[in-house]
Amino acid sequence: MRALLTLTILTLLIGCKTTVSQQMDQGIKGKVLWLEGNFMPGPGQSNEGQPVAKEIYIYEVLKAEDLEKEGQFYKTPNQEPTKIITSNEDGTFTVDLPAGTYSLFAMEPKGLYANLQDGAGNINPIRVVEGKYTGIVFRIDYKAVY
Repeated sequence: MRALLTLTILTLLIGCKTTVSQQMDQGIKGKVLWLEGNFMPGPGQSNEGQPVAKEIYIYEVLKAEDLEKEGQFYKTPNQEPTKIITSNEDGTFTVDLPAGTYSLFAMEPKGLYANLQDGAGNINPIRVVEGKYTGIVFRIDYKAVY
C-alpha cells in the first residue's frame, strides 16, 4: 500500500508543470568608446574609437541649465545618482533600471562628461521602456578632432 501511494505521488509530481511568473528585464545595454586624436574623414580612417572600461554615473534625466559646467565637464549634481556602474574592458555594460528617462555621464578626472543634449536641453537622455533594454553607444570624445 505504501509503495502504491509513493508511486502515485511521484507520477503526479512528474506530470505536473509548475508555472513561475518571470519578470521581464529592462534597462540599458551599451558600449563605451574612447576617441582621441584625428577623426577627420579620409581613406582608411575609422570613427569607431576604442572600447574602454569606465565608471558611468546614471541619474534621473538632468537638464543642462540645472548643472554647472567647466569647459567640457559637468560638476557633480546635488542629487544622488540612480546607479553607478563600470563598463567591462571591452566597453560593454548592462544595467537594469525602472522605466523612465535617464542621463548618463562618464566619470573623468576633470568631472562628469556627456556630449549630447536633446532639443529640450536634457543631457545625454536615454529612455528605458517597460520590458526592454535600450541599446546605446557612449562615445567619450573630448580629446578627438573631427
